[in-house]
Amino acid sequence: MEKIVLISHNALGDTLCMTCALRAYKEANPDHFVTLVTHSAGYTQILEGNPDIDLLIYSDHMLFHGLKNYSEEFLYSLPLDFSVPQQVRLMDMKLFCTTEAVFQEHISTGFTKYLGVPVIRTRPYVFLTESDRSAAR
Repeated sequence: MEKIVLISHNALGDTLCMTCALRAYKEANPDHFVTLVTHSAGYTQILEGNPDIDLLIYSDHMLFHGLKNYSEEFLYSLPLDFSVPQQVRLMDMKLFCTTEAVFQEHISTGFTKYLGVPVIRTRPYVFLTESDRSAAR
């Protein structure tokens, strides 16, 4: 099984738009194990229960320091088994949103293209428990 680690320090809108890329990636690579590392802001909990994420890791360090200290040392501080090869990608729209044309595309499209898979849709995927739905009512 191939493994991919996605590092995300995004705001709420970018986090939601990233869910489209996660779905497209998982559909194109159903045998890949997807780990998502994100900062521990309250709104990132919207990712819980997402079936396109096999392992979700929250980082307090990223919450307070962002990605300015991103390094191999940071990666190896995560609770991951790096004895198995893993592809690591930063899910930061600043990496692919470098021209006006790309900026005009939907963020979901940019994330999906960045992962090298076909765009399926741009509407975010949100998974709520029955308790969440009840509380919202």
